Amino acid sequence: MLTKLRDALSSWIGIAILILVLFAFSFFGIESYFSASNDTYVAKVGKVEISQQSYQNTLNNTRRNLLQSKQKPDPSYLDSTAFKQGVLQRMVNQQLLLGASKTLGVVVTDTALRRQIAATSQFQVEGKFNSRLYLAALAQSGYTPEQYQEGIAEEMLGNFLPQVISDTAIVTPKRLDNLLQLQGQTRDFRFISLPLPVPANVQVTQAEINTYYQQHRQEFMTPAMVSVQYVELTAATMRPPVPDTAALQVLYKKEKSRFTQAAEYQVAHILISLPAEATAKQQQKALLRAEKIEAQAKMKGANFAVLAKKYSDDLGSKNQGGSLGWLGKGDTGPVFQKAMMALQPGQISAPVLSKDGYHIIKLLALRSGKMQPFDEVRGQLLIQAKKIARDRAYSRIAGKLTDKTYANPASLAAAATSLKLPLQVSAMFSRKGGKGIFANSKVIKAAFSKQIIKLNGTSDPISLGPQHIVVLHLAKYAPTRPIPVAEVGDSIRRLILAERVHTAAKQLAEKWMAELNKAKTSLNKLAKRLKVTVHKAKAVHRAQPGQALALNKAVFTAAHPGANKPVLGMADLGQGHFALFELDAIHAGDLSKLPAFQRDYFLSQIGKIQGFEDVEDFVQALRQVTKVKLKPKNL
Repeated sequence: MLTKLRDALSSWIGIAILILVLFAFSFFGIESYFSASNDTYVAKVGKVEISQQSYQNTLNNTRRNLLQSKQKPDPSYLDSTAFKQGVLQRMVNQQLLLGASKTLGVVVTDTALRRQIAATSQFQVEGKFNSRLYLAALAQSGYTPEQYQEGIAEEMLGNFLPQVISDTAIVTPKRLDNLLQLQGQTRDFRFISLPLPVPANVQVTQAEINTYYQQHRQEFMTPAMVSVQYVELTAATMRPPVPDTAALQVLYKKEKSRFTQAAEYQVAHILISLPAEATAKQQQKALLRAEKIEAQAKMKGANFAVLAKKYSDDLGSKNQGGSLGWLGKGDTGPVFQKAMMALQPGQISAPVLSKDGYHIIKLLALRSGKMQPFDEVRGQLLIQAKKIARDRAYSRIAGKLTDKTYANPASLAAAATSLKLPLQVSAMFSRKGGKGIFANSKVIKAAFSKQIIKLNGTSDPISLGPQHIVVLHLAKYAPTRPIPVAEVGDSIRRLILAERVHTAAKQLAEKWMAELNKAKTSLNKLAKRLKVTVHKAKAVHRAQPGQALALNKAVFTAAHPGANKPVLGMADLGQGHFALFELDAIHAGDLSKLPAFQRDYFLSQIGKIQGFEDVEDFVQALRQVTKVKLKPKNL
């Protein structure tokens, strides 16, 4: 199956997949990126400013995600102006879509938000949402539940319109058939490979070598090379003293709230939904219905789960008997939370109104909050205390290293000696980089900077990652220089001869093509004259394995042959090799041989491409009616 699917792919479907990747990339991670800023904004979309901080966060996240992906882009590209401007344009497009969603009155309900968060695998244990894991993950990332929920709600809101537009894209059966027939097209042709000619002149004089050398001087230069002294500092290798029990006790008291497990509530509910702009009459009708269900739920012997399956409008929980799992403080809206926390296990609330509608809440179980004993969390405290000590030591030494290098930019030796840090020397490397940290684009850029090369100074501290810096100073510099002609003479001689062979081969190929076009000879007769074989190629695909790419490209860009009249063509195969061909027939892809699963796959991909184009058109329309102001100088 995989082989068939691979064979079904072609260049156009590869483009489709690339577009889809870019589409997903364009709308990735927007939480909290569009808050107002001061006058140093990088863009203004309508009345909303995109701050430098928001832009920098997005840029850093995008770089990190790309470096961790399978694409492995060139690090220098991630520092380019084109890349930075591309990130900004995507942020502008996202803000346009976010604004359009708000204008159209799109809202993210609490129920939808809870469902989205509960479905996040990062917050699940054995496939089920775990509020302890959720709160711990947020605390580690520096978010409160309210901040995180606000960011996720905004992300859902910004992605709503692209998803709706993309889902409504239409691909007609006729368009699909045309594309599949084109993609599966095969061609029949015959071709000959012309023999390599011997150039009239095989002698290359020294004067010709010298002339070629002068005309291509830049091709015969050694690259500039540099070696640097450097001091590298990273917190990961630092070994501060191990904290004693007394220090851990102090930290335990300071972090008391961290080791106090918050109360958790196992909750089920029945939702009677309301529209976003519900009228008083609609609210009254929903309340009466909710009160009737409440009365049934509180009757002796009533089964709340059965009632939830029957009456609840929350599609995400009704089939689980209304169960929302274990919830903690901040997991729900304030009204729902207040009612939930007022219940005792087994109790059912009166109808509670939120923006989703009326909730009838049942508290199934309660876990009271308690503080974990010191001995139970000693290991966690020790890890934290070591990290704190390491961070402090790193900050102290990094600050001193910076001060000392600025105080004495002519040398790194004094700073290294006083701070007891090793002064190391790199191997020579070019602008293509070296090994280890010298493959980093920021290090390469600094090593070849004017500050290092021209002024013989010391670089600013270069960040290589969290708590990891390096400072550079010039050790040795070898500028670019011409390679003597005597050292490259043999290479130039071969290049000149190869050019002569290619020129002679092209002239002969064009001569034979002219004779074929004037019907002075045929491909078969020409093959006999040249003592070469006529190769027959039947039902060749665009990406035929084993077929010369240049020949295939020439064949598939040739015009359609007429009745009993083949189309002539010539292909440059490189290194003086040319082929002449006669295209005899073109066959459209046979749709009857295409398995159903492949047709369905192509239909989904083409639909996504169409959806992407529709979203792009919509964004362009928004740009026409929304004032967008960019400030590239603030990037």
